[in-house]
Amino acid sequence: MYIKVEMKKLILTLFAAAAVCSGVASTKVIAHRGYWTVPGSAQNSIAALQKADSIGCYGSEFDVWMSKDGGLVVNHDGVFKGHDMESSTFAELTAIKLDNGENLPSLDQYLQAGKKCHTRLILELKAHKDKNRENEAVSKVVEMVKKYGLEDRVEYISFSLNAVKEL
Repeated sequence: MYIKVEMKKLILTLFAAAAVCSGVASTKVIAHRGYWTVPGSAQNSIAALQKADSIGCYGSEFDVWMSKDGGLVVNHDGVFKGHDMESSTFAELTAIKLDNGENLPSLDQYLQAGKKCHTRLILELKAHKDKNRENEAVSKVVEMVKKYGLEDRVEYISFSLNAVKEL
């Protein structure tokens, strides 16, 4: 009886060790808003995405808002440099300069850059004030991800239950 129990423990230990060695339980690093704490980078910038990719991050997280005229932009804060993401136009938002000199990127520009990278794209759709506009944002986001053939590399997250259900 003692030998059977010890043999089972040994088999389970070997199985666990094999799983770890095969990478099943390996740690995956996601750069939050990209790798933006280095010179030449800024939160949610294209440079931050490229820098996250250059150091081999599993993924690079970025945030998406829909402007009042239906454009999709990449930025974390609901209000940035005095501009409210949901009540400003696409042209106003994409004219804003980030701290590294880049313009605030459109989702289109960000996905174009992401297509050239190897890191996974962790797209956080921000919770919008109006659920109908949020649903429209979901539809446009998914359409754009498909346009670039990135369905297998994009992972979606949101703090909005509505957006998660729509996605």
